[in-house]
Amino acid sequence: MTAGGKALKEAYQWEARAQWKGKPLEGDIQVSITLYFGTQRRADLDNFNKPRRPHRHCVPG
Repeated sequence: MTAGGKALKEAYQWEARAQWKGKPLEGDIQVSITLYFGTQRRADLDNFNKPRRPHRHCVPG
């Protein structure tokens, strides 16, 4: 995992801790996530959170 990936993972963990007001969960848990993409194209889920470069036609200049 890259340094940026590790930093992002840690940021997610801290955000989850900040939002949870109850006692820590014990044992296994299951998480369900639904992602909505702006197009009908197939998407690579592993790359969903990576920074995106702007399209050439969106870049000023």
